[in-house]
Amino acid sequence: DPSERLLIDITMYDQNAVTPKIASSFLRGSSTFYAVTSGNWNANGIWSNIEGGTAISAFPGPEDIVIINGYQIVLENNQNVKRLILRNDNGNTVLSVNGGVLSVQENIELSREITNTYQCVLEKSNNARVIVVE
Repeated sequence: DPSERLLIDITMYDQNAVTPKIASSFLRGSSTFYAVTSGNWNANGIWSNIEGGTAISAFPGPEDIVIINGYQIVLENNQNVKRLILRNDNGNTVLSVNGGVLSVQENIELSREITNTYQCVLEKSNNARVIVVE
């Protein structure tokens, strides 16, 4: 499941060393995902962990913050995220939930810059639902 990521740390010792060369543990990571192009939520090339960065082959999951700014994203399946932020600093921003359920654990923020004419839209169709669970 691309929404589940496991961050792995490993402890490695030199035979004669008192302190480890590398210390590590198992953690479930939380990340911020930025849309870097328009398209389907689960399509390759949509998300980056850096605003304006190179697309990665991972998708936002239940522990992640999602920021869409100036792109049109379509969600057609069920998805859980920690927080959703829609901004219109860089162009029209649209998140279309089409037939799926988007569950947001903390909050949804629509941040519309009033000094520009770009839209900031969260829309649903085909019996889609958007749920905020606090």
